[in-house]
Amino acid sequence: MLIHLGNGYLVRERDVLGIFNIDGDVTDEITTEFLRKSEERGEVVSAVLDLPRSFVLESVKGKEKVILSHISSLSLAGRKKGF
Repeated sequence: MLIHLGNGYLVRERDVLGIFNIDGDVTDEITTEFLRKSEERGEVVSAVLDLPRSFVLESVKGKEKVILSHISSLSLAGRKKGF
């Protein structure tokens, strides 16, 4: 099954490792550091036209990717069966 992350970006449900909220007011240091390092390694893909509300951690054949989405983490999690 595919999950639509916004802006036409789709991921396979089985490749999703996690769905996370991004809230500029409460995003902790660990999450901020993770996103910064992922960006430096070129692992971040944007599926947004404006500010992201969430991100999805995907792993395909052992390679991780972070996809930014304008859809809330709760909505994305609802699209994933059994999450």
